[in-house]
Amino acid sequence: VSHAAPSSLIYQFGTQDTYYATETFVEFYNAGSEPKNIQWYEADHYLNEKARLDREKWLSEKLELKYN
Repeated sequence: VSHAAPSSLIYQFGTQDTYYATETFVEFYNAGSEPKNIQWYEADHYLNEKARLDREKWLSEKLELKYN
């Protein structure tokens, strides 16, 4: 992920994840190249519906697709 530029990165993490520590998520985010965005959710490792919707919106914007 450190050489993803010029591609944009999105990181989505759950605050209730029991598989990885928050510090691990932050390290992974910090390793990524710019541009990047981090989003936190009140969710476990598998995230939730809000994360899915945010991911769809982000991807639609990056690909310049019509989003409902």
